[in-house]
Amino acid sequence: MNKEGETRKEEADLVIGADGPSSTIRSILLTKVQREYAGYVAWRGTVLESAASESLKETFLDHFTFFHDHTRGIQILA
Repeated sequence: MNKEGETRKEEADLVIGADGPSSTIRSILLTKVQREYAGYVAWRGTVLESAASESLKETFLDHFTFFHDHTRGIQILA
């Protein structure tokens, strides 16, 4: 484990950078790739849990997260 501020070189066959839409990893490895706004890429909706079928609830139990911040206008479904 490196201490903060130290660097080292690594060799890999595959690198996964799961650090979000403003990815630092992408900007380092793919310098010519720029993030562009794509508009809506998904429509979303919600349903009351009481209105969902048992099958639907079992499917998403422990596999789904929902975050909503009214103050910043953010909704994340994962």
